[in-house]
Amino acid sequence: MKKIIIILLILIPFAITFNSCNEDDEVLSKEKVELISKNGFKVANSVNDLRSEIYILKDLNEDEHLEITKIEYSYFKKFSFADISYKTKNGKESNIIYTDYNLKMNTTKGCEVGCDCYQVSCSGSGCCRVKMTVPEDGGSPTFECTCNECTMHVFTKPCP
Repeated sequence: MKKIIIILLILIPFAITFNSCNEDDEVLSKEKVELISKNGFKVANSVNDLRSEIYILKDLNEDEHLEITKIEYSYFKKFSFADISYKTKNGKESNIIYTDYNLKMNTTKGCEVGCDCYQVSCSGSGCCRVKMTVPEDGGSPTFECTCNECTMHVFTKPCP
């Protein structure tokens, strides 16, 4: 009887460990997304890096675990972009757009800034998602938030 109890005490921790490993694998397998497009546009070095950037850009708590649900790439003559959709554990869905379009934008100081990559997101209550429109001739893209009460955020970043 003592041997059975000792064996069970040894086996139970192993069973718990293996079971929790399987749960982690399940979460990772749901989040298999391509971080590099077919033409070589890279949004991040890893899923964890991308998730960390979204936490910072969207001012989210890391307690609000988010799952990257989809990355859609589009290619144009002068640039590529990735529309990254995600969902938080409380069910809120949103997106962020990364692009390598060489944007020239005016800053508050009146000078122009050129950047290799930038990120566009929208924040606010409800349906805040960023929408990108590209003219048929592949010209300069325009961005808008899907709801009036949303605020658009544009961040520059070095391309990974």
